[in-house]
Amino acid sequence: MEDSRGFIWFGTADGVARFDGHQFRVFRPDPAAPDSLANGAVLGIQEDAKGNLWMATEGGLDLWLRGTERFVHFKHDPANPASLGDNTTQSILLDDDGTLWIGTRNGGLDHFDPATGKFGHFPTDPRGITGPTDAWIRCLYRDRHGVLWLGTGNGGLDRFDRDTRQFRVYRNVRDDPRSLSDNRVSAIVEDRAGDLWVGTDGGLCRLDAQRGDFERYPIGPNRSDALPSRTVTALVVDSEGMIGIGTDRGGFSRYDPATRQFTHQRHSKYAGNSLMWDAVRAFFEDRGGDLWIGHFPAGISHFDGLAA
Repeated sequence: MEDSRGFIWFGTADGVARFDGHQFRVFRPDPAAPDSLANGAVLGIQEDAKGNLWMATEGGLDLWLRGTERFVHFKHDPANPASLGDNTTQSILLDDDGTLWIGTRNGGLDHFDPATGKFGHFPTDPRGITGPTDAWIRCLYRDRHGVLWLGTGNGGLDRFDRDTRQFRVYRNVRDDPRSLSDNRVSAIVEDRAGDLWVGTDGGLCRLDAQRGDFERYPIGPNRSDALPSRTVTALVVDSEGMIGIGTDRGGFSRYDPATRQFTHQRHSKYAGNSLMWDAVRAFFEDRGGDLWIGHFPAGISHFDGLAA
């Protein structure tokens, strides 16, 4: 993510890296420094109104204070029901009112009020009415109407209305091609038309805002009308309205809603300006319109859309 000062931050499996345009500085856990990063695996970063950064890690929720560059830790305490529900935090989203939403690996959905310093919890509900359908919340997204969407580990796509505090679940239905392609949801993004794109372990689909059902996109190598890989890991809508799609072992694809065609970028050992790896894990677009692509097991690719 790019913060309000223009620094670019990358969550990695070995700390959080800050890029100033010239060089990186990496913050890592230090057993001798209790106010260092709690855990090296950083899975999400959000900036609050004060310029501080919230970080989802596999060892709890951390708050990086800009003024001191020190970390404050929030962890699960079994004796305190108002503490974090699970230390393995997977995703975070900061709301307009300052509320922080936290998706965890085993504890479902939490919300944190910075004014009170207390966490609230939504217990799982297999029906998807009063809580998320799965305890594993892989990703969080807020649409233009303020609706919160949750991608779960194996429970489908959950829609949460913050006003009514009610959930609605979208799941894969066998033999129904207009249902969600797979119940393992890893990425969510809204396009300019207000439709929701959903990346799953079983392919890419689009939730039509008017009809309320899904369109699935074909899978196949070397095709302009299909994705090269079934496992979609990251999504972004860029400044041109294109849908950027990251896949596992299939590289990076862009989809043009006007032409309904894909273009693909893959790693090549013969091209120094190709993708670093074909396994993509994260995206973000900076203020200049360039796309930054995070890879597994390591590395970053910088994609200049104008030069593509």
